[in-house]
This record gives sequence, structure tokens and C-alpha cells, in this order.
Amino acid sequence: MEIRTYLGIIGRYWWVIALVVVGAMGGAAALDAVKAPVYTTHARVVVRPKPGITDERTLADILGQLAALYLANTFAQTFTSAQVKADTLKALNVSSGQVQSYTLAANRLPDTIVIDVNGSGPDPTFLANYVNATVTAAVNDSRDLFRVVEMMPLDAAAIPRQPSSPVPTRDIPTGAALGLAIGVLLVLLIDYLRGEVISVTRRGQAAASGTTIGPDPTTVQPSAYADWTRPMETVGEAPPLIAEDNQADATGGGWLPTRRQRKQSAGRDRG
Repeated sequence: MEIRTYLGIIGRYWWVIALVVVGAMGGAAALDAVKAPVYTTHARVVVRPKPGITDERTLADILGQLAALYLANTFAQTFTSAQVKADTLKALNVSSGQVQSYTLAANRLPDTIVIDVNGSGPDPTFLANYVNATVTAAVNDSRDLFRVVEMMPLDAAAIPRQPSSPVPTRDIPTGAALGLAIGVLLVLLIDYLRGEVISVTRRGQAAASGTTIGPDPTTVQPSAYADWTRPMETVGEAPPLIAEDNQADATGGGWLPTRRQRKQSAGRDRG
């Protein structure tokens, strides 16, 4: 029953929901039109033993140590160090203010010794160069960090062709879904408030006329029965029906003529 009630409310105010959905889609499209595009690209590096180590037992020990999370995680932190940033800016011949709109993060991929370097920014070409220069600087500056292991570039960052944000084919449907949810909640609220206003109005009218509205807003009871917790008392009972051929009452004093008396009276009237 509740589902039918809600569906009835939605059907009654469908035009409100449609307006909200259209407005949400239009807002998403407008935001995508004015928002500057942001591109994303990434590079990958791998942690490995240094090539100069030839002893097999030493290599086996190093490979066993590479399974520890602290090695790859420590190398990942070098990508955002001050020295790596300074070397990157020097390689690109730019100032720190020119890269403020670009972000870069390095994280170890789960269950691997591979580090993913992810960057984002407004210029796709400069972004790819910025990420690759950072990788080069991090690899060079960390060679003596553990002495027996180092990072090696695995995949260079490519120039992205499509922006990662905004994406109208994703943002507009998302806006429509959000508008649908807001529209449904809005019409339910409108119907609830409308019912409250009608109830208050009826109670005010009933109070002005000296009557009281019971729990059911469509039922008006006299003020004498304003207590809704008790059933209404019977005002009076209709007199019992008296048979047509009833004779006089128990005292002998008849007050209703019998059938024979009515027939006689009717005969005299016709005579």
C-alpha cells in the first residue's frame, strides 16, 4: 500500500521531477562548458638489484628483501622530495609557480615492486614532460639510497589525448540521476507539507464554527464529542416499529386504531 501511495504522489507531480532532472542536466552541461580541462597521465618504475652485483647468494638475499614493503614505499617517497622537485624544475627550465597547477603522486602497486607515478594538469604535453622529468630525477637521486637496489624506468608517461575532467558523457547522466533523486524527495516533501496545510486549515475552520475535527480530517464531530479516544455516544434510539394490527397497550388504553377500525372508518367515508 505504501509503494502505491508513493507511486501515486510521483505520478501526480511528475512535472516537478522532470523540471528538476532537466535543470540538473543543464547545470552539469554548463559546468562542463566553463570548466578548464584537466589531463592525467602516469609512468611506472621498478625496484631492482643493482647490475654490478654478480654473487648469486647476495642476489637471492636482495630479492628476498625486495618483498618487504618498506623498500618500494621508501623509493615512492623520493618522487615528492625537495631535491627531486628542484632537479625536475631545472631540467624543464621552469619556475615553481609554473607547475602549481600540476599534481604528482607516487604509490607502490599492490603485491609488486612497481611504483606508479601519476600526474595531472591542464597542458597534456607539458604534463607528460613533467612526469618523465620527475621520474628521471628520482631515479638519479636515489641511486645511493640503499646502494644494492635501485629504481629503473619501466613505462614512460605518454601525452594524454582526452581530458580526464570534465567528461560530459559521464557528468550529464550523473546530473540526471542526481536530479531524479532530488526531484522524488522534493515531491514527497511537497505532498507532505500540502497535507499538513490542509489539515491545519480544516482545524481552523472547525474551531471557528464550534466543531472539532477528529483523527480523520474528513470527519467533523460536534464539540461535545471532541475526545477522540472514546467512541461517540448514541444520542437517541428510534422508536420500535409497531405492527399494523397492534391492539391497545397493556393498560387497555389504545392509541393506535386497529385494522378493523380503519376499514370501518373508510366505509363510512365512502358512504
